[in-house]
Amino acid sequence: LIQYTYLQMNFRNNIKKCIVIIAAFLVPVSSILLSFSSYAGVDNQLIYNEFIQFMKMPPPVEECLFKLRDVTLSTTNDVSSTHFYFCRMQTNAFLAKESDSIIGASSRHINANENARGFYDQSYWYKDSKETKISNQDDPFSKPNDVHSLVLAVMQNKLSSAFNMGVPNVKIGGLQWHGNTFSALTYRGRRITGEIVTNMAGIPELNIELQLNATNVSRITVKYNFASTDLAPIWMPTKIETWVHFSNSDRLSSEIEVVSMKPKTKPFTRGDFAPDIFDNHTAKYRTEFLDGKEHRSQVVEERRARISTIFISVLSLLTLVGVYLIVKYSKSHEKNVRR
Repeated sequence: LIQYTYLQMNFRNNIKKCIVIIAAFLVPVSSILLSFSSYAGVDNQLIYNEFIQFMKMPPPVEECLFKLRDVTLSTTNDVSSTHFYFCRMQTNAFLAKESDSIIGASSRHINANENARGFYDQSYWYKDSKETKISNQDDPFSKPNDVHSLVLAVMQNKLSSAFNMGVPNVKIGGLQWHGNTFSALTYRGRRITGEIVTNMAGIPELNIELQLNATNVSRITVKYNFASTDLAPIWMPTKIETWVHFSNSDRLSSEIEVVSMKPKTKPFTRGDFAPDIFDNHTAKYRTEFLDGKEHRSQVVEERRARISTIFISVLSLLTLVGVYLIVKYSKSHEKNVRR
């Protein structure tokens, strides 16, 4: 009976000690988690700042690969179409190719069923899916620019949806900014206004109003998803969703998934948008920007370093707690043996 009572008391004392140890362990762990959450907030702020900078002053983009799903809204059945695009752009020029597959879009070869466009200042070249060769190949920039021409405007609109971060029907770099609000005219001369806001997670969103006529306004919301990737800067959304208020509800109008994007510091020259960058004699596939790691953002590297530091800190704490418990148990066991 005496031995049983002693063991019961010893068990209770050990339980109390374990509770104290667990409480002491939770304090530093909670502080680490709080510091991690504050780091996440810093990352969101960095994303927000760089995101706004890109929208206000779009840099040249050496290459971008994205998937676009367009939805034609209807009161009965919506109709959607999906294409992949490879493009190079700056505010006064672009080069783009449209394909039905990601492999086709990332190829140096323009297939017979693919559309391709090149634009620089006041001239352009093009190749339609129904044509077997590039128009004006001898002098590819000989045609005068007409922004209302379907040959050019359709491709411009698809690219601007991506590089204007979901703002539809506006020339790339055509947004006029006043603080965090903007205004512009669409290709058809309609006025569009908008504002950058942040949701509860600190992620930017766009609230847009498109003037349809003197009395009607279309309300649009653009939402973004940011994910860590080696193929694009951290501030470039990996998904851009455009929602239109249609028939008394918000409906998805377009969805862009960015596969890769590589910005450039210096502007391109006229020849960088000519059709001769495509090789139509052999199908050479562009894979260097799909598996390269040179596009990794410095922000991503810093975040990974912080995560590694936090992991090592937690592991060190666990090791110290383990050593402490072993020592305490050894001393307690030694006392029991002596008794």
